Amino acid sequence: PQALRSYITSNDGRNGCKFSGGTLYRDNEAVLNSSRVTAILREFDMQGANSCEYEPWGNGNAERTMRTLQEPARIMHARSGAGEEYAEFSIMQSALVANATPHSWGAIDDGKTPFERKTGQQPSVGQLRTMFCKAFVRRPPHMRSGKMDTRADLCIHLGSNPRGPGYRFEVLEGPRKGRLITSTQAVFREHQFPFRGPTVDIASDAT
Repeated sequence: PQALRSYITSNDGRNGCKFSGGTLYRDNEAVLNSSRVTAILREFDMQGANSCEYEPWGNGNAERTMRTLQEPARIMHARSGAGEEYAEFSIMQSALVANATPHSWGAIDDGKTPFERKTGQQPSVGQLRTMFCKAFVRRPPHMRSGKMDTRADLCIHLGSNPRGPGYRFEVLEGPRKGRLITSTQAVFREHQFPFRGPTVDIASDAT
């Protein structure tokens, strides 16, 4: 509910967007049908509409968005061998890509990306890296046993850091093994995927 309120207050009036009198299309998930969400809809003079059970096509616009995010996420998983438990990361990365990609806007189609429409600035995609690829991330000096100890930890890349600069990683080896970390200092091996084994190189396979 708090995320819904934040979304409405942040975007109401932006680029001609008006929520008053609008409809929140939703499925039958408990949170979306809670009294707190109902109170928010009433506060902003909105109404809710539910799809039939097990018929997601009743929420065409919302489900189309989810399909837009899930299709590239499936490719990320198929290419890398990542399990479904990593879907949170692939969906978030798909959203970053979608927001930096031009979409059709119907009668007001201006060829802009969602990021441009919201911020007025052109998006940058140069910082994006291949999902779930191998990466070597700088190990902080205080975690090294001596001057000859390794200076980087073997990791899996989990996408851009949503709360600041840099990227997210899962550490595979070293004193931080098993932890999720963020860092701006990493070397990526974008054709190598640890989930598929230490020696698999997709680029080599393709040739």
